[in-house]
Amino acid sequence: METNLYENSIKIETPVETAIRSITRSPLSIIAAALLLLCSAALDVFSLNSHVTTALLVLNLVAVCVSAGVKSISFRKAIALTDFIVFTVLSVNNIMHLIFPNNDFVVFAKGSFKLMLLPEADFLGSGTSCETAFTLYLAVCFLLRLITDSHLRSATVKNIPVRGGHIFCGIFMVVLSVNALYCGLSTALNGIPKYLILPDHTTYIIMYTVSAVFGVLAVALLLEAIVCFKNFSKLRKTENAF
Repeated sequence: METNLYENSIKIETPVETAIRSITRSPLSIIAAALLLLCSAALDVFSLNSHVTTALLVLNLVAVCVSAGVKSISFRKAIALTDFIVFTVLSVNNIMHLIFPNNDFVVFAKGSFKLMLLPEADFLGSGTSCETAFTLYLAVCFLLRLITDSHLRSATVKNIPVRGGHIFCGIFMVVLSVNALYCGLSTALNGIPKYLILPDHTTYIIMYTVSAVFGVLAVALLLEAIVCFKNFSKLRKTENAF
């Protein structure tokens, strides 16, 4: 009787679950999440970033670190969805600030109370071009992460190695990485002549910090692309094993 109970308590892991467990333990994902947080913290030093961005990237790092099991995919997927929505809102807010710098878009006003589409609170961002570009990159990055995590969750539920979205997201991650690298290089190169003639050390440091941030961001996105390609390969091998 005890032997039967022991045998019933043993859960047999399917090949798909084994592959996904290996995927969620990828150290490259943890490194990429840490680099994204480093980029946000560096921009925070010069007040070129919103505190909401840093807080969400801390949460993302935690989600990636704890997602070592198949059941944790739902949590990581929820964080990716939250980050995508918030970074999209922040990007729209920053773009509106750039297009309409002197307009608060007051929706309702009564006495000292004002309800605005573009709040003056700094935590939503200042609308600088650097911050706008950064949040846009993050919004697209987490959209792609949401797609891959959704496919992992679907593969777990259906017990089928769904993999199409991984190769698609990997290609777009590479494009995003190259674009971020170009953004960083153009920030440095376009500023060199002006600052050699009129050297301002504070502005000089900020300029190269921003350039370095987008360079590190490009590396993080490239690591995410490698993870997508590795996931595609593992799931393909799993399908061939059936």
